[in-house]
Amino acid sequence: MLDKKEFAQAIALILIEAVLIASILAGAFYLFGQGVRKAEKIECIKWQQQAVDYAAAGYYVADWQVKQCEVAGIFIPATAIK
Repeated sequence: MLDKKEFAQAIALILIEAVLIASILAGAFYLFGQGVRKAEKIECIKWQQQAVDYAAAGYYVADWQVKQCEVAGIFIPATAIK
């Protein structure tokens, strides 16, 4: 059996490990989210350029592409379809 001091130390160690694991997970989710946003912004820049390059051919984008790019702050000069 553990005495009170050993029990308190064990609980403190468990709490420290829990905080450490939570911090690592939070950091991983944050970095993953940043990577996704960067990839989406790159896609929007590509679609924006395609809209300019292929405007004469009637270039269009899906409505979800327009919404994605609005979040990224990028305007696509093309017709949006559903």
